Amino acid sequence: MESLDLKTIIGLIITVALAVGGYLYKYSDDRRTRKRQSRLALVNKRLEEFYGPLFFRSFSGEKSYQELLKKLGRSQVSSHPTKKDLKEWRIWYKTVFHPDNLEIEKIILEKSYLIREEEIPQPLIDFISHISPYKAIVAKWENEDYSEHFSTVDFPKDFKTYIHQSYYALKKEQLLIMNS
Repeated sequence: MESLDLKTIIGLIITVALAVGGYLYKYSDDRRTRKRQSRLALVNKRLEEFYGPLFFRSFSGEKSYQELLKKLGRSQVSSHPTKKDLKEWRIWYKTVFHPDNLEIEKIILEKSYLIREEEIPQPLIDFISHISPYKAIVAKWENEDYSEHFSTVDFPKDFKTYIHQSYYALKKEQLLIMNS
């Protein structure tokens, strides 16, 4: 048997180097793809289960509130309401706002692991604090006690802004990941 000549050795080295290089490239590419898919899955889950539902509920809640104000001919329900205004408020709150608020609360409490930040954002905490007193107020209304009509904790002014900014940031991130 003849000894391997230089051309054969170089050919073997190049073949092995190409095989190892191909394997490393494929490994790296697969890893990058898995990371991208994982990131996209998280963004999709956040949009589908947390920020999307909160976005649309906050949007529809705001529209409903504006419709109530238009119906009452007011700029705010809680400033010097008449008995007629309060009766209308109770109807709208019990049938429109309260069910949505309870659903928003449920999403926040059950899906908080999907929050983008490391800590729970203040607007979410403030929202939960705002609707908690309404549970007692609605219970009083059911017993025909109309001594209270409004939460002792104001609706967080930055709730809608936080939800909308987070939703749009995630949509942008989703599109970037999908197009990369």
